[in-house]
Formats: sequence, structure tokens, C-alpha cells
Amino acid sequence: SEAAFFSLTKHESLLAKHTPAILGFDMANNILMIADLGVSSDYSFLYENKKTLKEKEALALTQFLNVLHSKIVKNDDPLLRNIAMKQLNHKYIFVYPFMKNNGLNLNNITEGLEELSNIYKTDEDLKRRAVLLGEKYLEEGKYLLHGDYYPGSWLHTKEGLKIIDPEFCFFGPAEFDVAVMIAHCYLSEQPEEIIELIIKSYEKNDDFDLDLMNQFTGIEIMRRILGLAQLPLTCNLETKQQLLEKSYQFIMK
Repeated sequence: SEAAFFSLTKHESLLAKHTPAILGFDMANNILMIADLGVSSDYSFLYENKKTLKEKEALALTQFLNVLHSKIVKNDDPLLRNIAMKQLNHKYIFVYPFMKNNGLNLNNITEGLEELSNIYKTDEDLKRRAVLLGEKYLEEGKYLLHGDYYPGSWLHTKEGLKIIDPEFCFFGPAEFDVAVMIAHCYLSEQPEEIIELIIKSYEKNDDFDLDLMNQFTGIEIMRRILGLAQLPLTCNLETKQQLLEKSYQFIMK
């Protein structure tokens, strides 16, 4: 699926500029060789205290989505339906975080978080909304999505910003990619001005649903705090509680 994604995006100059080139692909053996991007680091440093996404970087990241969602025409390539990975991601995002016993003791991450999580894991209205949003995620849409557009997929290289790891790509709702990006701005405690810049700079199609974007944003925040795919967050329990309250408002709006 990564090979299919990179093969499509290489035909758009802006997308090609921000993605590694394919050097070889052996489909029979599932081997993909891509260009070495040199010494680099992903943007996970944003989760550290007082690390801020620069305005120029926020605009570049948003413009990548603008082109990805508007210039890539939908096709029937089964690699881009990516059903197995999509179903896997669905469980991590919409199912596991809301399970009472998902095998993760959140107190080992932040003391008191396990007790706090029970407020949300026992909220039946919230869980029903998560099911509905999960169904929306699983629907086949018309926009090519990166599928995991967060700081771990953004690289800071000597050649500038690069986007990697589209293994969860699929044709779906554009709102999802934008929501994941915004959610991680909240999780990394970015200034409100950066979040507003992203929302304003994203070129919304006529069918773009801001409410759906906000709901996906809330789900992504909640699953990263309560779910199995944890982040290197440095914030304390109070901040996580505030983020969970915000995410709840986004989801139930």
C-alpha cells in the first residue's frame, strides 16, 4: 500500500517534494526500497515541553493535505483500499480505548489515569458515538488519505519536511486526516494560533463536514491518552484530564 501511495503521489510535484522516491518494489515478496533521507528526526519532539510547530511547517503540512485530497483521483487499486490495515487501525482507534479491560494499566503511564479513564469507558452514549464514527471511518470514500498523519510520520531532514509511513492509507473521508493532525497539535500543546492556522489554511471541499472533523479530532485525542498506541507525552494527569474533557466535547457535540 505504501508503494501504491508513493506511486500516485510522485506525479504531483508538491507531494513528490515531500515524500521519498521509490527505488524498487518487489510485490511478490513485499519488499519496498525507498530513497535514503539521510540523518533526520521525526516530529515527536513536539510532545516535549515548549516545543512549538513553526508557522511555516504548519502551512507546509496543511498544503500537503490540500494537494493530496484534491489532486489524486480515486482508482480501484485494491492496495489503496487497504482493508486489512484499515480494520486493524479501526480497532486501535474506535474499539480498544473504550474497553474496560483492554490489557493496559494506564496508571503505569500516569498515576490516576486508570481511574479517570473509567469515566469514559462506562459512558454508553460516548461508546455509541464511537461506534458510529468507526463505521464512518470504515466507509469507502473518494479522497486519498495518508491515514496516520501525525508527528511520527513527519520527518525533519536536511532537504526539508518529508512525509513517510502511509501504510494506513485508504480512500476515505478527508476530515479524518485533518482531524488527526489537529488532534496531535492539542496533544503536543501547540498554541491555539497554530491550530486556527491549520483549520483556516486547509482548503475544504464542498462536502467537508466540520462537525465530523471535530468528532474525529476528539476520538484521536482520546485514543492516544486511553488506548494502546501511547505517545511520549510529558504532560501530567491534570493536563490529560483537560484534554479528555475537550475531546469528549468534540465527540459529543
